[in-house]
Amino acid sequence: MTVLLDCLLALEQTLARLDRRVIALLQSGLARTEIEAGLSLRRLPLIPDHTTMYEWRNGTDATTGAVLGDLSLVPGFYLLSLDDALTNYDALTKSDRWDTAWLPILANGGGDFLALQLPSGDAIGCDVCHFRIEYDEHPVEYRSISDMFATFLTAYDQGIFFVDDDGHLEMDDAAYSVLAAAMNPEISWWSG
Repeated sequence: MTVLLDCLLALEQTLARLDRRVIALLQSGLARTEIEAGLSLRRLPLIPDHTTMYEWRNGTDATTGAVLGDLSLVPGFYLLSLDDALTNYDALTKSDRWDTAWLPILANGGGDFLALQLPSGDAIGCDVCHFRIEYDEHPVEYRSISDMFATFLTAYDQGIFFVDDDGHLEMDDAAYSVLAAAMNPEISWWSG
């Protein structure tokens, strides 16, 4: 198993323990050939962490009429299916504000995305940036999908992500910023 897969499986167990509806809405994973086929149509590279994520689960079924809170994997964001990610990619690349090297992976339902920055040239790193529809700045928040999910899992483990008395998935923003800075020290967004 990879570090990422371990994180994803632990995250799924945590969500089940918290009795989150998203567990029933997570779709079965895809075969590597299906992932490769979707990406190759757009001449996008196959990234190991991205492939692992979609082999684990093909996003959240957002067609059920479930409210956004029920779709959420983490507070405010749900995992896009590969098809939804590619459909959003196609639509967003028409915008001057979107970089064609960004591939959306998580969405908030309001136009914000956590997006994988695809490598160019010989680069092997794939940062995760936060595209914010109402802002001009789209900061890098994590060095990889693995780092992002490890930070999410730790936030659940430390009670920074929690279910409130009304059953909503919430977070302590200040505590998350401290945690994210500690777990992602090379990311200036968290230390600024």
